[in-house]
Amino acid sequence: MSPTASIAKRRGVTLITSSSPKEDTFEIGTSPLSIIKNALNANPGDQWDPDRLLDAIHWLRQILSVVCGLVWGSVPLVGMQYAVGFLAVNVLGMVAFYQLHLKIDPEDFGGHGVLQQEGFVASVALFLLVWIITYSFLHF
Repeated sequence: MSPTASIAKRRGVTLITSSSPKEDTFEIGTSPLSIIKNALNANPGDQWDPDRLLDAIHWLRQILSVVCGLVWGSVPLVGMQYAVGFLAVNVLGMVAFYQLHLKIDPEDFGGHGVLQQEGFVASVALFLLVWIITYSFLHF
């Protein structure tokens, strides 16, 4: 078993190998889309692997950032109060997701701090990028 296969096996990931005997490449069978789909269709009280939960939170934050950036830029909303508003939506949206939708105990995964920091900085940067580009494209 290759090192990639053993790492993926420990994480519970399905590996897909190529059918070509010359080229044996591995692809992890968990795309961001499938992670998000599983998270949104999850039943309350399901058991979550910590890595899968953190991946779901990360990708949901990125989607939320793009949507909010497009809305803020196209409306047009400008000013610091809207940037702070996004931070509130970002934090409260994730708390609502993992406490109200998934009904998990944050302490089982390291507390609110661990769950809130997953993908936070990247989502803020992505939000600002999309907001600025959308606003500049539509209003200048």
